[in-house]
Amino acid sequence: MTTSTDTLQDMPQKTPRTLSPWGSALILVCGVALPLSALAAELLTGMCAELVFDPIPTIGLCMLVALVPGANLLAWLMLAFGSRKHLRIIGLVNIIAIFVASCYTLVFVPFLPLTVMALFYIVMDPGCIIALLALAPLTGLICAVWLRVLMRKRLCGDNKVPMFWFGFVLSVVLFFAAQTNLVTMVGLRLALSSMPAHRTEGIKLLRTAGNEDAMLRRCYSMPDNSVFAFVDGMVLAGSGISNLAARDIYFRVTGDDFTTKPPPHMPGPRRGGFPSDFDWYQGTDTIGPPRNALTLDESKMDGSVDAHSAVAYIEWTMAFRNDGYDEDVTHGQDRGRD
Repeated sequence: MTTSTDTLQDMPQKTPRTLSPWGSALILVCGVALPLSALAAELLTGMCAELVFDPIPTIGLCMLVALVPGANLLAWLMLAFGSRKHLRIIGLVNIIAIFVASCYTLVFVPFLPLTVMALFYIVMDPGCIIALLALAPLTGLICAVWLRVLMRKRLCGDNKVPMFWFGFVLSVVLFFAAQTNLVTMVGLRLALSSMPAHRTEGIKLLRTAGNEDAMLRRCYSMPDNSVFAFVDGMVLAGSGISNLAARDIYFRVTGDDFTTKPPPHMPGPRRGGFPSDFDWYQGTDTIGPPRNALTLDESKMDGSVDAHSAVAYIEWTMAFRNDGYDEDVTHGQDRGRD
């Protein structure tokens, strides 16, 4: 006769569904706290946008980035309590977090060597801890993948975590939909159509969901400052949207000439394609420096006075000469004289 004790010993032991203290600490610090701190630091200071590129140029991308620490926290809570409740939903947000973190990890790969070097200077200069924020996409990705493996082993019985392929397709759709500048580029393309109905739809789209900064950059032929500017480049490839056409569309959309607005921001010292004396203060209340290539070529004043009717007329004609870029600034394509 088999005893109850022997029966319990023969039964397969369940895999523990709680995380170890060290594993929990790593996930909470590297997968939740660090990505959340990096996002908060960029929203408050705009440091990366000022120096290199804008990692969160749109609200949509900001929400997707915030999803990474949120998804990691939800998966950690589910594993900590050993619950399968809402497994499909958490599996879905987990794969979206993996996709978003993967994209940002690839973008920040060139900065990883500098980040590793900064680790050795943290003791001497605590300010170098800011460099750790560049590791946030990588640590967030590692923790998201680790959590998915743990969910498969401890909650799914080595079966696949649900919603993988649906989550992957949804990730791609959401990621591209979050590119507001992509909508702007599509609107610009429609506004240049030969069909009046398409042109009208393009203008409506730009007024509703267009990014004014992206349109202004096209007026100057300036590269986009967002982290995923290559997405806009794929749409613009072969589209024939010149800066002259973009200026006309910008006026039709906003009702303002592009020169009445301050030039778009360029991160760091990069001012490629612009003359050294370009007036970066145009459209503002600040008077810019004099332009060396612009001179007064001719000045003539004519006048007449009628004493009987007490009427005087004076006309002052000035002709300016521009030996550099013209006022349109088109990367050397429209050099000429006024």
